[in-house]
Amino acid sequence: MTDYSSSKERDAFDQNIYDLVNEYLQDSSSYPDNAYFAINTASKEIEIGILQDFDADWINYPIEELLRVNENNAMKEVDIDVTFDIAYEYFFVR
Repeated sequence: MTDYSSSKERDAFDQNIYDLVNEYLQDSSSYPDNAYFAINTASKEIEIGILQDFDADWINYPIEELLRVNENNAMKEVDIDVTFDIAYEYFFVR
């Protein structure tokens, strides 16, 4: 087994992260205050919840770290640079 991933795997994971964070943005009131984005390091499962929801197998990111203000300074949007960097941490493409 190789330590390398395909760019398709990485890009699909990046899209999954984007979709989940965008879902949060669309209806943040249905999520807890102080929400965290989390990745299970073994399964690469992703979720949004509070810190207490996740054990040591999860890497946690404050949800605000994955957001930025859009070009018009009118609203928040998913920071695609951050989602890509996170995806790259889990799927190294040569």
